[in-house]
Amino acid sequence: MDTVNDTTRFLSAPKAKIDASALVQAKEVLAKLSLEEKVSFLAGNGTMTIAAHPQVGQDDELWFSDGPHTVRPEIDRATFNPANTDDDHSTVLPTLSALAASWNTELAEEFGRTLGREARHRGKDVQLGPGVNLLRTPLNGRNYEYMGEDPILAGRLATAYVHGLQSQNVAACLKHFAGNEQELERTSVDTEIDERALRELYLLPFEMAIVEGGALTVMNGYNRFRGEFCSHNDYLNNQVLKREWNFPGFVVSDWGGVHDTVAGALGGLDVEMHAGDAIQYFREPLIDAVNIGEVPEKTVDNMALRVLYVMAQLGKLGGYRRAKGARNTPEHQAFARKVAAESIVLLKNDSNRLPLKRKDTKRILVLGSNANIKHSGGGWSAEGKPPYEITPLQGLRDYLGNTAEIEYIPGPFKEIHSQLPESYIQTIDTNDLDHGAAQKGWQVVTFPTSELTGIPVSTVYHHECNHAQAPNTSSRWSIEITAPEDGVYSFQIEHDGPVCFYIDGDLYIDAWSSESSQTSSCTAQLSSKVTYTLTIEHSPLENKGNLKFGWRTPSCLHPTLPEELVKRSQSADTVLFFTGNQLGAGHAHEGEGSDRPSMALPEGDDEAITSLLAARPDTVVITQSGSPVSMPWIKSAPTLVHYWFSGMEGGAALAGLLFGEANPSGKLPFSIPRQLEDTPAHALGNYGPERVNYQEGVFIGYRWHDKKKIPPLFPFGHGLSYTTFSISPPQLDKTEIPHGSNLTIRTKVTNTGNRAGSEVLQLYLGSTEAAVQRPIRELKAFRKVELQPGETTNIEFTLTPRDFAYWDVEANAWRVDAGTYSIEIGKSSSDLSVPKTIYLY
Repeated sequence: MDTVNDTTRFLSAPKAKIDASALVQAKEVLAKLSLEEKVSFLAGNGTMTIAAHPQVGQDDELWFSDGPHTVRPEIDRATFNPANTDDDHSTVLPTLSALAASWNTELAEEFGRTLGREARHRGKDVQLGPGVNLLRTPLNGRNYEYMGEDPILAGRLATAYVHGLQSQNVAACLKHFAGNEQELERTSVDTEIDERALRELYLLPFEMAIVEGGALTVMNGYNRFRGEFCSHNDYLNNQVLKREWNFPGFVVSDWGGVHDTVAGALGGLDVEMHAGDAIQYFREPLIDAVNIGEVPEKTVDNMALRVLYVMAQLGKLGGYRRAKGARNTPEHQAFARKVAAESIVLLKNDSNRLPLKRKDTKRILVLGSNANIKHSGGGWSAEGKPPYEITPLQGLRDYLGNTAEIEYIPGPFKEIHSQLPESYIQTIDTNDLDHGAAQKGWQVVTFPTSELTGIPVSTVYHHECNHAQAPNTSSRWSIEITAPEDGVYSFQIEHDGPVCFYIDGDLYIDAWSSESSQTSSCTAQLSSKVTYTLTIEHSPLENKGNLKFGWRTPSCLHPTLPEELVKRSQSADTVLFFTGNQLGAGHAHEGEGSDRPSMALPEGDDEAITSLLAARPDTVVITQSGSPVSMPWIKSAPTLVHYWFSGMEGGAALAGLLFGEANPSGKLPFSIPRQLEDTPAHALGNYGPERVNYQEGVFIGYRWHDKKKIPPLFPFGHGLSYTTFSISPPQLDKTEIPHGSNLTIRTKVTNTGNRAGSEVLQLYLGSTEAAVQRPIRELKAFRKVELQPGETTNIEFTLTPRDFAYWDVEANAWRVDAGTYSIEIGKSSSDLSVPKTIYLY
């Protein structure tokens, strides 16, 4: 229990536990090292390794690996290029937004254990996850890697994940510390967060996973925080993490996130990582900085001691050999399916269309490309390489066998040319301009003249060809792609000024004489699995210089328009429409290195869904994303399922759930707003490329919706089931609580339906009498329970003084105010019991 000073009402600072024997072993090794040897522990000797030191009993390198939900395929030691080995497949679990939707801490712990066994089998020591940044904007390209908008949900799940992972002798690495809630200009954006919001929201999941979970390593974000890069940030790394929380492990840079040797060392960074050939600050320059007195040697001693402490914890010192672990086992694959099934959220089932009845399903119309896209290989540092991946379409085919006919129409449902999907792109940013993401995209060489002459002024990489160019310059865009299918491809370029387009050096579009804004197009016959080089040459007009490239693959050359969909739907007894995001860059895509331009679904999908629902209101709409998406047709859709980037077994899990083999139990880990402007970052105009002020303070997600009385489209914590549950009013063990005491809350939950199922009980605390403005309600505890039909179980929650506390900025401490508090228990942040009132004195 937290200790309380009865006079001041302040709580003592939380402290991480230190393994005394590991610390002793680390100190013994440190005492034997020269300065040069100490420094050799503080930077990678390869892209994912710290060198072995046999002279002190460290016979093997310390291996890092991405990512939060799988063990990433091997990477070249000197660059970020794939190593292209044959034996680096791993089980790909659902992403962390899916895990968060399970609201299941036991599942999260097993998630960590499973990932740890896979990492051990691949010889990895530090797994770069979990990610615990919060969802502040729906546009963040990496929301799918994180665990929603609430710090308690993210913190409890992260703590369980860390316990599971580190039980396998694999260190967790919490990321991205801190204030990295957007990908837009992530390597330079300056984040300004007031101290209350910082402590109560953005640092809290880190604190919980370190103090309660014992996480051994932390990764800095690329961004600046209050003017200083996170990798140089004394306040975050030294004052809070190491001194206040007593964190004994090491802080590692995100790959390429260090900018200065002295600032990094004095700012609390312990290990520099980057592409192997690009590591530069914590090698010889650090030795030089010590020798000339810019960095005290005792600072280097502490940095090296932290690395050695983690190695001692993992058994890397003294010749210990871990058990081999396991990879791609039937048990791991079954677990991947279990996580996927527990994460699926039934958002609407107004007419009880679900579950589908197998005996009544003879002809299914499946619509939308998301039904048959594999996502495990997307996501850059979160990419996976599974031995197989079951898409929803394949899952339906496997589940139904020959008992039903399935017609599939992938779309598009509008005449559009789209950007190149990342999965078909072979060109990699070898200059690593995005600090370790190894992004795929167009290489853009810019010349100082309008005729592609002179010495190039820059060579950069862009995810997409959709860019405005300065006048009196010219550029050559080039990219290698692998054609996904045989047939005729359509290419379109919208351009201001002259343009030429080449495929493997052959000229296909010659508009170099253009003196206006126009659209040029061509077609070309390409062969499946053949790699082609596409090149665009562009010279902008004096007053504007936009350039936008798009293509259509053969299967998309002739789109299926809404009226045709309606016609095709009439002969089907079941219609399933799959829409949503994909992993990668661009419109309706999610991925590292960029944010989405909007919450919109793929072009043409909204119109198609609207037309289809008018003709077939029994259509089941299935959205797929790791972030909120817009749904302008929602009032017409009685049946809606949300599905995540659900790993290699996701399609099998979804098919089983649609037909009632599994009962949906997922709950939203974030609010889905009606529009982007209903979220604080965008309502207040505090989202941008240079400096972002979190002006909304502690009011994000459901806290903002409650405060502003803006109803979300779907509330935080919402999710339906095929059965029904009743929750009894909460019973409190006391209604007047002295400072320093815990509060016990009891309730009962009953499965009142005719099917086994799981419900998540959510406990919220409110306070209106504090010295500062607090949210109307804050999640403080949750519990997932599985019940048979008619079964009742008792649930008990315990709140500690910390649960009642807020951060007192003047005192720089957690404070508990006397006064009245309310307790609510329910199924979501908007579906709650009548509040029970307590008085704390």
